[in-house]
Amino acid sequence: FSFSVTQTAIDQAKVEKLAKDFRMTGLKNQDILQFLRKVFREEGLGDVIKVVSLNNDAVGTLATQRYRDKNCDVGGIVGTGTNFCYVESTENIRTLTDQQKARYGKKTMVINIESGNFNKMPRNIYDRILDNDSTNRGEHIEEKAVSGLYLGELTRLALTDLINKGLLFKKKLTQKEKNKIAQKGSFHTPAMTKISGDDSASLKGVQAQLEKWGIKSGHISLDDKKVVKEICAIVARRAARITTAVIFAIVTHMDRNIQRYHTVGIDGSLFEKHPFFKKDMEEAMRELSMEAFGDNRCEKISFELTTDGSGVGAAVIAAMAASSAHS
Repeated sequence: FSFSVTQTAIDQAKVEKLAKDFRMTGLKNQDILQFLRKVFREEGLGDVIKVVSLNNDAVGTLATQRYRDKNCDVGGIVGTGTNFCYVESTENIRTLTDQQKARYGKKTMVINIESGNFNKMPRNIYDRILDNDSTNRGEHIEEKAVSGLYLGELTRLALTDLINKGLLFKKKLTQKEKNKIAQKGSFHTPAMTKISGDDSASLKGVQAQLEKWGIKSGHISLDDKKVVKEICAIVARRAARITTAVIFAIVTHMDRNIQRYHTVGIDGSLFEKHPFFKKDMEEAMRELSMEAFGDNRCEKISFELTTDGSGVGAAVIAAMAASSAHS
């Protein structure tokens, strides 16, 4: 369940708010698992299917990679949305009472930090326009700068600004073309990925995406294509660097001087499919390490693609929860 909840037990969680432009009434402060159990009962499956846990997809990704790699202590999603979680020592969790810690009986617990909702980031004019036109203004600011749901629109806003200033396509566009470009959501993040991966001399891949966007072939110069490719790279690079800053903060919270090895399991289409996202993250991590420590300690931090992390992780967690219930 990829939204903010207050989780009081492994199988109890009340919804706080939705994100990613979802709008749904009647969920706030409701136990989301009760809805699922109700449907199973109505379908005659109440005695067949038992709901043993509710997991965030970031937590599922951490569980999946941890099952394979004991050094994995951070998990995250960088796809349509974004979020991270990590393994925390229970003695550092101030919201747990001594009684709860004693009942839980474990030294560590996974903390879902809902990093997509980090809202104190500096923003540029395009971030503000996108946020003002969203269904959750002022919320999920980090997610709106990082995730695949929004990067295409941020790119469209930047390109539209250059067009309006006469710096792109040199005022060749017809009104029909301008109207198409002005449509919210008309430029998609997968187009950015394809444009970024085009290394042909004539940038024919960029040409194809611009024509698909609605711009006539004769209105596109090689210089225009170079500018579009660079804007796509800048928007994605910033997203990668913000993501890395979140991870660096998590790792240095757990291990202040980065003395141990840390594997970060990451699932999500943006991390998986963008040709330079992981490379940009690794470069940013080196810079952060040099700035903080004066050396390249980031070699102890590895980013690992963890495909279907939420699905496999849910199975791992359910198996563990079921096993604990029967022991």
